[in-house]
Amino acid sequence: MKFIIFLLIVISLISLISFIYFIYFSQKIKEFYNDNPVNKTISNKIKILHLVLFNPDSHYRQMYEITRKYYKSLENVKTIYYTFYETIEEDFLLRDDILYIKGKETYLPGILDKTVKAFEFCYLNLNYEYDYIVRSNVSTIVNMDMLRHHLLGHPIDFGGGDIYKVDHIDIPCGIIDYQHFGLEYPQGTAIIFSKILFDRMMKDILYSGKKMDRKVIDDVAIGLFIRDNYPSIEIYKIKKGLFVTNLPYNENIVFYRNKNDKREYDLKNMDKIISKLLEKSRRDQEI
Repeated sequence: MKFIIFLLIVISLISLISFIYFIYFSQKIKEFYNDNPVNKTISNKIKILHLVLFNPDSHYRQMYEITRKYYKSLENVKTIYYTFYETIEEDFLLRDDILYIKGKETYLPGILDKTVKAFEFCYLNLNYEYDYIVRSNVSTIVNMDMLRHHLLGHPIDFGGGDIYKVDHIDIPCGIIDYQHFGLEYPQGTAIIFSKILFDRMMKDILYSGKKMDRKVIDDVAIGLFIRDNYPSIEIYKIKKGLFVTNLPYNENIVFYRNKNDKREYDLKNMDKIISKLLEKSRRDQEI
């Protein structure tokens, strides 16, 4: 009888300890996912300059209209969509949140050229203090609250939502032989630079005559430039599972990549995700 009572006491204590641990662990999860107002306030102080690769054809224009509703609502995030435009007289024209760059759209080397020009314009002309530069594209939605919260706990110099490796011939992207095989680089839908690295990179491009390789696609060219000029810089991948493709809203995801054969599906999914992000943003402001 005494043994049974002792056993029941032990079981009760284990259950109580397990319950307390569960409550503690649940609270830590909530804090990590930005439910803690203090953590949210701190992470929101991280300033981001967000440059979005853009081409104003019909579908991309609609993606611009959808995503800008969310980005414009954010504190300490400045989003600029950039595109080539052949008929402007000056080299650059910043109108509202679109940077028009004089030039003609091409895949290779056009995407890299307009990206570097957008970098140069922002570095030389934009009066905005930032902690990070994020280069995304118009079909990728960046959950800025989650990204900043992640960066608060994992500060980086160079990284992205997903890391690729050059491991096969890809002629349209300029990979025509084996010379770049083994290169790891942040995939172009989400590339992150710290201010220190970005400033250093722009000084080398503008004043030291260093160039990116225009024979390969933009994200590979950026990866090569970082590797060859700053070999001590490590590439950081935002935590596995926080980058998704063609999936619906989940508040813990950082990057939503939308790329299907049917762009109408992408537009509908993006609209739903943006609506959820705006709804969550409003709820957070009420706390």
